[in-house]
Amino acid sequence: MMSFIAGRREADPAYKYNDGVHPEDDGHWVMARAILSDVFGIEPERTPEWAKSMDGDFIRAVSRRRDVLNAAWREHVGHSNPDKFEALPLAAAIRLADSILEDIRMAAEQA
Repeated sequence: MMSFIAGRREADPAYKYNDGVHPEDDGHWVMARAILSDVFGIEPERTPEWAKSMDGDFIRAVSRRRDVLNAAWREHVGHSNPDKFEALPLAAAIRLADSILEDIRMAAEQA
């Protein structure tokens, strides 16, 4: 993210990074591209259409994987929110999350 901001400021010294903490769409794309590459092995050069749609198969699969791992890790570390999600044991959640990776890759390839 810092390289992105530095590049934008080099091109336009007046560039302001939103509020300095929370990214706008361009910053979200920088983070998303890093996650797509490092986690899913997907290397898009531009924002693919499937990543723009919040109701597509790709976003649904990514959200499902995130929810499974989020709930399991919170339970695993003893998070005590009374409104917490139902969680699988961590090992089972990791196995399920791994199986969802194939759904994510297939959704990305179909676009």
